[in-house]
Amino acid sequence: MSADGHTQFVIDEAVGRIRAIDRSTHQMRWEVTVASGLRGTALSLDGRQILACSGRAGEITVIDIAEARIVGHLRMNSAAPRHCVFSPDRRWVVVSPATQTTLEVVELDSGRVRHRIPLPAAPSKLVFDKHQLRVAFPDVGRVEVIDTRGWHRRHGVVGP
Repeated sequence: MSADGHTQFVIDEAVGRIRAIDRSTHQMRWEVTVASGLRGTALSLDGRQILACSGRAGEITVIDIAEARIVGHLRMNSAAPRHCVFSPDRRWVVVSPATQTTLEVVELDSGRVRHRIPLPAAPSKLVFDKHQLRVAFPDVGRVEVIDTRGWHRRHGVVGP
């Protein structure tokens, strides 16, 4: 959903297509095809860009919403990306590789992995909250907190 609530984004994971649908007219505004095998998407907090994680291509595609076009690719060398999220300032993209129990913190401008954070299990959800990243592990019933000022795990966790 767009920041203003007027546009719904529809993801076709199998073929790697993202469509923007006008919620009042139900008409398609635009369509962008990325790599097949989409595993996750994320909308920037300012509503300007979408990240699309492609497991098959091993990359994250950055889409500009206003221009309805691809503006960049982040190539993942370690493993196929499963989940991804923008930092609130859009400086960083945090990625959860599908087959690893780590987070990779990628600098958006350079595309370089700047930090790797080991985790106790594979996460299912990544959510920013100011200077913290909350990482959910529903299989083990817990949420860990990452301090984004130094990119380290805090000792306190929520859950068992």
